[in-house]
Amino acid sequence: MAASSLELRGDVTLYLTRFSGCVEGLLCVTFSPDGLPAPPVIPPFVFMTRVSAEQALVTSDVIVTDGLRLEAS
Repeated sequence: MAASSLELRGDVTLYLTRFSGCVEGLLCVTFSPDGLPAPPVIPPFVFMTRVSAEQALVTSDVIVTDGLRLEAS
């Protein structure tokens, strides 16, 4: 089963084992323990295409997917 959309709101933290994508569709990079380290500074808004991630953990105040809403209380 797969969701067509996933929205995370509030205080969001992503812990990933591997992350790749193309920044603004121009510069494609992969971050992993065996490759590039995570960037030291991340701008507040970054648009990426062709994103792929191996997810270890996500925490968020609100998670909304396909009409299902989960909220921390």
